[in-house]
Amino acid sequence: LLAALRRSLGIVCGLCALLHAALSFFVLLHARVPLLWTWPHLRAGECALLIVLVLTMTSFSAVVRAIGLRHWKELHRLVYPALAFATLHVLQSSFAATWLALLSVAVAAALLVVRVLRRNAN
Repeated sequence: LLAALRRSLGIVCGLCALLHAALSFFVLLHARVPLLWTWPHLRAGECALLIVLVLTMTSFSAVVRAIGLRHWKELHRLVYPALAFATLHVLQSSFAATWLALLSVAVAAALLVVRVLRRNAN
């Protein structure tokens, strides 16, 4: 079930990340653009956002065919560094819910363990 929903889930996550960044920028930071480069939690969030946007753009079959991407699976393994940057973004922020970051890391780790166990069973 999760495998069938993985692409849709990834696209929704990418759109949510973009919405979060846009709202944060326009509501909180528009007058203080230099903060984007100086606060560590914002730099981590920017790195996560860039990776997620690339992954979101390459989640459509037509795009993958148009750009001739041969190593799609390897590219999409960048989801793990994106998760690490997103976790840093939340943990370093004084505004965020730390429990949410830790929960997302725990879920991602559990899914990774299941994937590795399945691969080793075959």
